[in-house]
Amino acid sequence: MKQKINEFKKWDTHHHISPPFFEEFIIKNGNKDVYGLPHAKWSPKLMLNWMNNINLEKAILSFSLPGIYYGDIAETKAMARKCNEYMAELIKQYPDRLGGFATLPLPDPNASIEELKYALDTLKLEGLGLLSNAGYKYFGDESYEPFWEEVNKRKLVVYVHPVQPEEGVNYTLLNYTYYLKMDTTKTIVDFMRSGYHKKFPDIKFFLSHGGGVMPKVMMSALKGLEKENPNIMNEFEAWRSQLFADTALVGYPDEMLPEVLNFFGANHVIFGTDLCWAPDKYKYFVQQISQLDLSRSAFENLYSNNVKAAFTDKKIPFKPLNVQVTARKRSIGTVNHHVHVNPKKVTEFVTDKLGRTLDMNVKDSEIMEKHNNAMVSMDIPELWQLPAKERREALKLYNQTIAMMKEEAKSKAGVFAAIDLDDPKYSLEEIEYCLKQLDMDGVCLYVKIVGKNYGEMFDEKLLEKLEKINVPVLIHLKDSNAKPVLDFNYHDSLSYMYSLLYLDKLEHMKKVNYIPTHTDGLLDFLARASNSMYYIDPETHKPRIGKIIWELLIKKREVFKDYVKELKHVY
Repeated sequence: MKQKINEFKKWDTHHHISPPFFEEFIIKNGNKDVYGLPHAKWSPKLMLNWMNNINLEKAILSFSLPGIYYGDIAETKAMARKCNEYMAELIKQYPDRLGGFATLPLPDPNASIEELKYALDTLKLEGLGLLSNAGYKYFGDESYEPFWEEVNKRKLVVYVHPVQPEEGVNYTLLNYTYYLKMDTTKTIVDFMRSGYHKKFPDIKFFLSHGGGVMPKVMMSALKGLEKENPNIMNEFEAWRSQLFADTALVGYPDEMLPEVLNFFGANHVIFGTDLCWAPDKYKYFVQQISQLDLSRSAFENLYSNNVKAAFTDKKIPFKPLNVQVTARKRSIGTVNHHVHVNPKKVTEFVTDKLGRTLDMNVKDSEIMEKHNNAMVSMDIPELWQLPAKERREALKLYNQTIAMMKEEAKSKAGVFAAIDLDDPKYSLEEIEYCLKQLDMDGVCLYVKIVGKNYGEMFDEKLLEKLEKINVPVLIHLKDSNAKPVLDFNYHDSLSYMYSLLYLDKLEHMKKVNYIPTHTDGLLDFLARASNSMYYIDPETHKPRIGKIIWELLIKKREVFKDYVKELKHVY
């Protein structure tokens, strides 16, 4: 059922305020802008106008980025109190229209318990508003146990908003389209890893922006923890009814929003606008939601009924939903197409140089014979720990050995030269040698992107070389021992692609047959959201109006989304 923008009354749980004292405070602490974006404009009058424009019956207010903790707990406690009292006074003026999520002085758990009691018992706020990390401490931190015990005892709602992760590089717009989304998911996975989901099962979490990337990567993240907790998948299924996701900035009806609805279920998706940070976009996203083919009751649940139910003490069981994903789907590759072969000769070399045994199963020529049509690359995380000279020796040994293995096995598998992104001068020589002398079938570019500044990510000569070689280029992380989500470098192939896009390298990307690996389907899931990076100048971080007019308004196309759709292989 298609519906009009104002047809249903709405409750908004993703609704920020930014009074002058808050803006002054974060500017004083070094934030002249917020990850490259100007401070949001807000006033009570603006807020009520926004609410009335989309039939917003009630907004649950919260303070947002970049938070109130800058290393001084006394200062943080004072600001938390000021924020909560301001919110409470505002709610008194509009009691039927507003509610509030309390700001707390984390990472201090004791101070947070004290403020929690005041905010809820005296100020009568509805729940807690927490950032995904505070001082780079995530929800599973062992020092948080007494805090979560108090939250669980009260069966509270905890609204979770992402913040910049510990990696700390200011990736400007890439933070908003990717890294912050990842951080929301990371803190929930961290909560589960600690076992708090079993100790404190009565806390309801409202997760911003559709749960971040949870619909695509949660199963992969939990699978990565099965060695630590073999029952973690079953535990998640039992606990997932405590998780809710809002629709703020995820209202793309072709893929992202259906994936969120299908993952969280019919009664666990709630409405969010991201006001005051999205004053130019909130109507657009409501219109996008309206395109979904849902029943009237499903729209009513999404807009208000689900969140009203969540604010009760009742458990709300997960109820599956099956919304059609209409975006063109690519079959995600399996091990039958992209395999790792780690020759014994190479693993012995790395073992000898490191002076310790590698914790891995050596794969040899049997793989070559079994997977005739596979793309073959190496996966030896310990190799990248070697000094530069020894690392070069190991890579050359691998490339020579794997080329010989293919010839001896008379295999039709494609063997990919192991190339180090961080050693461009040697890599240029090795690409030439592997393709011309060893007659290899492609290049596997091993990357480590997260934590680097934009200026040190790419070597222009190496990028130019990749444009000219006319063979497939696998993008592979260096540390496959990393845990999905908990270690951002696990998804370094995504960081590679997104960083190229933001640095205005889309034309380069079109000239190279890139094959990103270990993506967990995120490249498709985030394609429309990340498309916005194409229209932003990476130096000024301002919109490029000419591109917006030409591509979006005249051509009516989303160029990065279209590029992603045309990729032949994504793993």
